[in-house]
Amino acid sequence: MMSILEYSIDVNLDVEKILALCDSLGIDYIDENSTLSDEDITMLDNNLLEIENLDEEESFDSEDEIEDEEEEEQLVEKFGSRKKIEKIKTKISTRDDNKANFQSEKKNLYKHKKKLKSNVIGEDDNFVVYKEGMTVMDIATSMKVNPAELIKKLISLGIMANMNASLTYEVAEILVADYDKTLKKIEDTDISKFDEDFEIADKEEDLVERAPVITIMGHVDHGKTSLLDAIRESNIVSGEAGGITQAISSYQIKYKNKPITFIDTPGHAAFTEMRARGAKVTDIIIVIVAADDGVKPQTEEAIDHAKAAGVPIIVAINKIDKPDANKEKTLEEIARAGLQPEIWGGDVIVNYISAKTKEGINELLDNILLISEMQGYKANPNRYAIGTVIEAYKDVKTGVVASVLVQNGTLRIGDPICCGTIFGKIRNMKNDLGES
Repeated sequence: MMSILEYSIDVNLDVEKILALCDSLGIDYIDENSTLSDEDITMLDNNLLEIENLDEEESFDSEDEIEDEEEEEQLVEKFGSRKKIEKIKTKISTRDDNKANFQSEKKNLYKHKKKLKSNVIGEDDNFVVYKEGMTVMDIATSMKVNPAELIKKLISLGIMANMNASLTYEVAEILVADYDKTLKKIEDTDISKFDEDFEIADKEEDLVERAPVITIMGHVDHGKTSLLDAIRESNIVSGEAGGITQAISSYQIKYKNKPITFIDTPGHAAFTEMRARGAKVTDIIIVIVAADDGVKPQTEEAIDHAKAAGVPIIVAINKIDKPDANKEKTLEEIARAGLQPEIWGGDVIVNYISAKTKEGINELLDNILLISEMQGYKANPNRYAIGTVIEAYKDVKTGVVASVLVQNGTLRIGDPICCGTIFGKIRNMKNDLGES
């Protein structure tokens, strides 16, 4: 973008000529310092195109005129014959006509710009736009009247108000009616209900089986990350400070050729909000309890989050390989916390495991697949992606990085995304293994 004055200097033309051209093309401006948009510059450029020279062997300027026989003879010597000269002149004439037609069509095309602008509410339109919380001053400005007049009218209605007082729609409607205008209310869209208002109903035939999302929750150092470590047969605990998970992490494994997505949430007391966020996006929650430590404050909190999420719960009693492990006592504490085990007539599956020796891991995974099959988790891959941002941070090298759980659809590089009031575009994607 540039000003009209800058453009005139750039094309080496008088600014008055550019202003006249703006008038003829319907480009709005106030003075020579007005800014031209990229579209305006394109319009002007197209109207200032110079006729290109012909190829070197057929160069002939359309502005040159054959004024006498001597000049024509020189052209004959240059191009070889009068027939060839006539051919060149015809070619130039045709090109000039085509260019004139093109410029005329281009000019007519851009005239629609004003028609589009006319859809915007004009200054003389007979209504006033009302937004929630508008003040007396706002209404006065919209109608171009003195706010003191409106204050007098309000007093006559028994309403004491100053210029900064907010007006309800009903009161504003009365004021506007006195000036023979109509009040139009604009409703604000609640972006918090974006997924409800704009969600697409998927057809049954478009749905395919998807991986269940499993969130592991429990008290700090009860073995959540060690359990994932055992499942993935890798060692990620050593990379965390003091063996305590610092952020939400997600991983995907395959068991019996079925994908399962795991979310590991921090167990420390400082991460309550993160645990609640993890519970909201899950299909199945595993509450892990150490057999040598029992139910602790974060265990109870995890149980509360699990119940609030309204999803199936599996209790994993970990560290059964320890000498001081007490399975029965731990089971009693779990029951007192509000989860009734299946073996006691309840509906909560309980697995005894050891993340260290891998005992009971396969039985736990079997129960996950069983619940997943019963619940029938499905998604439509052939639609726009919708999901949840688990966590986000800013990296000095790569910029904004977000851990995203795609719950439906397919996310691709280059896709625009919106999260609350934040929006952007996908520049790169990596899975839990760091692969692009």
